[in-house]
Amino acid sequence: PAHRRDKQGPALGLTDEERQRYDHYRQVRRRLATQHAIPAYLIFTNDELATLARVPELNEETARQVKGIVPSRLKAYIEHFYNITNAKESGQPDAKDCLDGEPA
Repeated sequence: PAHRRDKQGPALGLTDEERQRYDHYRQVRRRLATQHAIPAYLIFTNDELATLARVPELNEETARQVKGIVPSRLKAYIEHFYNITNAKESGQPDAKDCLDGEPA
């Protein structure tokens, strides 16, 4: 419907590599939200995920720079988003990207 916000909005302007990270971050967020039985946006919003996707090497220091991510959410969830690019390139899932033993 016309009244709904464009879900692609935060991803507009991302490079192909950034878009891949953004899509993967959304999958990780969805798994975390399901596991914790909370809405996905309470973990990170789409805008926050898009900003994180623009960071070539994500770590706690770079994630701390993202506007809107409070320390409690950063501490609780950011480790699940680390090393995604390296894991994708090697073809192996990173242990932090896995929940309940399933690859991300």
